Amino acid sequence: MERLLVGDIGGSNTRLGLVLGGELQAVVKWRTSATRGLGEAVRRYREVLEAGGLAPGWDAAAVAVAGPVSGARARLTNVEGWEASPEDLGAPGVILNDLAAVAWALPVLGEEDVETLCGPEPVPGAPAVVVGVGTGLGAALFVGGQAVPGEGGHADFAPPGPAHDSLLSWLRGELPGAQVTVEHVLSGPGLGRLLRYAATCTEPAPEVRRILDGPAAPASEGAQPLEAVVSAWNTRCPACRLATELFVEALGGEVAGLGLRVLARGGIYLCGGVAQRLAPALRTGLPRVLARPEADMAALRSALPVRLVTHPDPALVGAAAAARAHLAE
Repeated sequence: MERLLVGDIGGSNTRLGLVLGGELQAVVKWRTSATRGLGEAVRRYREVLEAGGLAPGWDAAAVAVAGPVSGARARLTNVEGWEASPEDLGAPGVILNDLAAVAWALPVLGEEDVETLCGPEPVPGAPAVVVGVGTGLGAALFVGGQAVPGEGGHADFAPPGPAHDSLLSWLRGELPGAQVTVEHVLSGPGLGRLLRYAATCTEPAPEVRRILDGPAAPASEGAQPLEAVVSAWNTRCPACRLATELFVEALGGEVAGLGLRVLARGGIYLCGGVAQRLAPALRTGLPRVLARPEADMAALRSALPVRLVTHPDPALVGAAAAARAHLAE
């Protein structure tokens, strides 16, 4: 029976699993910062399998990482010093960008794995774009049956409307000397920045104000990230509601820009923990942003199929497809 090791190494969490007989099994999750690289993560996973009575070997492997892959090696963008190479896999295999892995999954995701946010049905065979909104922001293109990774999250942030002009000025003050990128806004930490900015425009709920004014504690001490505060309070706190509106508006601009650059009639697929948590706001906000009649290329914008990936582990599904392709070669 074919045994594949698959992995998804994000800025926050690591997931490793086995594909046995075409089924994803034995998925284990832990904080990425708990290991110092892919070699240590694979050793830890072997120990988990052995403790559970499963054989720790595999025929091929594919691991997706949240960062650029140069040659065969990769380094995580948002975890300092975390590196990966094919020698760490313990079998023939590949290391690929995490959003490229999700792109590989698009042909095999079922209707139950995606939710329509707006736009018509995707055109089979047309270019498609995957946008991952989590600890960072990533994007990848799927065209001609191939995944093309990118680092679009590190492009300059351009305000999509007048409400974001003062936000950009505020961000330059918050990030002195730094290039203000799309990821600084459209990510988990970015959503936290939007809350701090929104609190300068409108008064937060008292409970949220206490969190904002309190000492920042490390996540290991149980502190609640600000992005989680926004998603928990966005219907009850004016500042959280404004932060959510700014986020959705900026994400709509990014979705439209990516869609227009490649004419993504095959669909724009949103994934990642932040996108999942803000799903209610995306359902109402993105159709409004993309359907604005005054926008340039309004007809093309409104014709972009935008979907939310609801499958819990799309990168693992895509990694399995990449591992099979490696075996076939």
